[in-house]
Amino acid sequence: MLPGMTSSSAPASPAEPAAERIEATRLIPATPGEVFAVLRDPQGHVDIDASGMLMDAEGEPASAVGDRFLVHMDREALGDLPMGRYDVEVVITAYEPDREIAWTIEGTIKPPLRHVYGYRLEPADGGTLVTSYCDWSDLREDLRPFLTFPIVPESALKGTLGILDRTRTLRDAVGLGVAVGLYGIAFGAAADAAGLDAWQALTLSLLMFTGASQFALVGVLGAGGSAPAAVGSALLLGTRNTVYGVRMAPLLAPRTALGRAAAAHWVIDETTAMAVGAPDRELGRLAFWATGATIYLGWNAMTLVGALGASGLGGTAAAALDSVVPAAFLALLWPRLTTRGSAEPGVQRRVALGGAVVALALTPFVPAGVQVIAAVVAVALAGRSSTRTERPA
Repeated sequence: MLPGMTSSSAPASPAEPAAERIEATRLIPATPGEVFAVLRDPQGHVDIDASGMLMDAEGEPASAVGDRFLVHMDREALGDLPMGRYDVEVVITAYEPDREIAWTIEGTIKPPLRHVYGYRLEPADGGTLVTSYCDWSDLREDLRPFLTFPIVPESALKGTLGILDRTRTLRDAVGLGVAVGLYGIAFGAAADAAGLDAWQALTLSLLMFTGASQFALVGVLGAGGSAPAAVGSALLLGTRNTVYGVRMAPLLAPRTALGRAAAAHWVIDETTAMAVGAPDRELGRLAFWATGATIYLGWNAMTLVGALGASGLGGTAAAALDSVVPAAFLALLWPRLTTRGSAEPGVQRRVALGGAVVALALTPFVPAGVQVIAAVVAVALAGRSSTRTERPA
């Protein structure tokens, strides 16, 4: 936000003191920490700007009063002054983690005007009550006769809060997508160890796009199992996506055949979790598509990297790839076994342990891959039995 010489509010009557502060408040369905992470980030200011003036930012996230970062501005977005593009420095004046952050601007007018922008955060039912404010009560006295405030209207503060809501959802979706997409390198390496060419591994990622099923398929093939056993394992693990699809269809409601095909292809654990966890339908759609696109691009790119990289390894390193499949499975499974990753972690752990016991017990006696199918069936039956037991009469 930049000091200027335009007014967006009506002049106060002689009987009333002129207002020197405006505020806007909105409930954001996120924790104070999640909101504060956006507000302390220089790029976060650009992402949520509703005025159109902030073009880009440089610098590290703020961590204390006195921290500074650079913002590239474009005054033509307001159209009030012929200032064009220029830079200002944001100087943090208040910093209370997860509670409040405020700053003033040092720009083209020297000494600075001393007006302040900021956000206050308060925990509330359903998220965080975020108040955006602009305060010019400490404006330089020598400039008061020549300047009128606020530069941006209260509606712009409200618009910024609306963008903040969407920005937080988008950041979470892209962050998760990048993290999960990196696992593609493990699949590429595992596919190479199982005897698949790089193009075959990439084709699986492009067309299957469901990590657990892909790892099951190459794991069975790598252990010497038959193609039917490998495909059966992959199909059984992938049936959960059909259940997700039933839940996601009314939320996404794609209108075209291409949209329906893309949505169906991207219905996986992560996209479903992000969409269902969003506070409303619009943000749920945004979370689904952003997560899906990020994972799809990252997963396929990393699959190729893993397959090509593994082919250049020596004998000892190549032998170590035998541990990739179980390690990747554990990484995918672990969040579902923790308190934060599941509403019923105890039940999840017991079911997972039961499946592991079944698979280990059958391994010496059945062809490779059959124990995986048997474990999946046992887990499915256990989950069905648990659901019936807990259902009220």
